[in-house]
Amino acid sequence: MINKTNFFLVIGIILALVGLFVWAIRSVLDSWSIAPLALGVILILIYVLMNFNMLVAKLSGRSAKAGFNSAIMVIITLAIICFLQVLLTRHSARFDMTRSGKYTLADQTIQVLKNLKQPVTITYLWNPELFGDRQKAEDLFKEFRHYSDKVEYRFVDPVKDPVEVDRFAIGDTVTLNSSFVECGAKREKVTGVDEGAFTNALIKVTREQSKKVYFLTKHGEKASDDTTTRGGIGFLKRALEQEAYETADLELTGLTEVPTDCTLLVIAGPQTSLFENEVAAIEDYLRYGGSLLLFQDPRRESGLEALLRDSYGVWIQDDIILDNDPLSAVFGQTQLVLTIGAASYGSHETTKGIERVMTVYSQVRSLQKDPNPPKGVRVTELVKSSNDSFGETEVDRLFNEKMAANDPAKDHQGPLTMAVAVDWDAEARISDATQEESAKEPDVSREKKPQGRMIVFGDSDCASNQFFQTNKDFLLNCVNWLSQEEDLISIRPKEEMGQPIFMNALQQRIIFWVPVVILPLLVLLVGVMVYMTRRARG
Repeated sequence: MINKTNFFLVIGIILALVGLFVWAIRSVLDSWSIAPLALGVILILIYVLMNFNMLVAKLSGRSAKAGFNSAIMVIITLAIICFLQVLLTRHSARFDMTRSGKYTLADQTIQVLKNLKQPVTITYLWNPELFGDRQKAEDLFKEFRHYSDKVEYRFVDPVKDPVEVDRFAIGDTVTLNSSFVECGAKREKVTGVDEGAFTNALIKVTREQSKKVYFLTKHGEKASDDTTTRGGIGFLKRALEQEAYETADLELTGLTEVPTDCTLLVIAGPQTSLFENEVAAIEDYLRYGGSLLLFQDPRRESGLEALLRDSYGVWIQDDIILDNDPLSAVFGQTQLVLTIGAASYGSHETTKGIERVMTVYSQVRSLQKDPNPPKGVRVTELVKSSNDSFGETEVDRLFNEKMAANDPAKDHQGPLTMAVAVDWDAEARISDATQEESAKEPDVSREKKPQGRMIVFGDSDCASNQFFQTNKDFLLNCVNWLSQEEDLISIRPKEEMGQPIFMNALQQRIIFWVPVVILPLLVLLVGVMVYMTRRARG
C-alpha cells in the first residue's frame, strides 16, 4: 500500500533543493532561498514524525546497514573530490588553447608582476550597464593575482559608492570603465581593459626613479615628435613614454657636456657630421658610464666613426647590404632587395625571445667587430643578414645607376652584422667632496665602477614609424638594456584579436550548478521515488 505521507518527503526534498540552488546561484542567503529551504525542512520533519516507528524499524534492518555503508562511501568520495578541488585551487595549472595565446599574459607582464616589491592596488570604476567589461577586467586581474600576491583589486560602483568615486575624479568628470593603479603615493589611470596599458601603469607606479631619454637634434636626425610620416620616430618616443621614460630633444651644439640627468642618448640617422664639441661631449659622457643608441645610415658620416673604432672596437663599414629576394627565386629569377629581414641573432639580453620574431631593416650598412677590442670592452654582434647577402661597396653606383653585382674581390660577403651591442667598465667621476672623504677615510671601499653601454645599428629606418610595429619588441629591449632595466626585457602584450564570450558571475554559477549538481540530484531523486513506490506496492 502506498504511504500517503511520502508526498511530504518528496515535496520537502524538492523545496530544500530549490532553496539550496537559489542560495548557490545568488550567493546571498535571503528570503528567496530561506523560504523554500525552511519549508522543505519542515515537510521532511513532518514526514519523519509521522513515520517515526517505521523509520526506526527500517534503520535497524540489514538493508539499512548496507545503505549506511553506501552513504559512508559517498561521503568519503565527496571528501576526496573536495580535497582535490582545494589542492588544484592552490596549485593550479592553466592552459590557453587559443591559437594566438590571447588569454596568456605576455612575458613582460609576468616579469613585472613577479618583480613587484610593494603592494599595488587596482581600483576599477565600472559601468553597471556594461557588465561584460567588468567581467573582462576581473578575469585579467585574477591573472595578475595568479603571478603576484602584491596585487589587490576592487570594483567601485559609482551609483552605490559616489564618495569613493569622487576620490578618483579628475576635475568634475569621472570616466567609467577605467582603472586607477596605485602604489604608495603614485597613481596611474588606465582607460578600458588592456593588458599592455596595465603593464605600463605598473611600471610607472613602481619605478623608483625617473629615466630620461634625450634625442639629439640639429643634424637632420629623424624627428622624435613626428607620428604622421613613415620617416619619423614618434612611435618610438611614444612607446618609451608609455614605459615610464621621460623624453626630450637635445641640441648639443652650444653645450660642452651631455646633461647629467641623461639616462640614454639617442642619435637617429644624422645626415651631417656632429661638431667637434659635440663629439667631445659624447666621448666624455660615455667614458663615465653613459649609454648611447646610434642609428647610422649608409652614405652618411656621424663624426663618431673614429671614436667607435678606436675606443669601442666597432668598425662602421662603407657599404650597403643587399640580399636575394626569395620570392623572385621561386620563379627562377634573381632580384636584389634593399629591405631585408634578420636571418639570425646573437646571444644577448636584448635578443631574449626575439629569435622567433622577424625584424626588418631597409638600406642598412654593415658593422664589423674588432677582433681585438680595447681592454675592458665587450662587443656582441646582435643581428646578422643571411648567408646569401653581400655588402655592396660601390654605393654611389648602386643609387645612381641602379646596378649592383656581388664582386667577392671588393664586396663584403654574408652573413653580415647589422647591429652590435657594446659594454665596458667606465670610469667613476670623483668630485672634490669625494676626494676629501677618501683622504679622511682611506680604507673605505670604493663603489663599484659604473658600466657604459652602447648599441649601434647600421640603419635608422628600422626605428622609423614605417617599421616600428615590426621591430618594437627588439627596439624597446635595446632601450631597456641600455637603461639598465633588464627586468623589462621581454615580449610585450599583443593587441587582442577576435571577441571572446563573457559570462557574469550569476551565469557562471548556473553553468556549474545545473549540470554538475542539480541534474544528478534530480536523477537520484527520481530513483528514490521509484524505489519507494515499488516498496510500498510490495
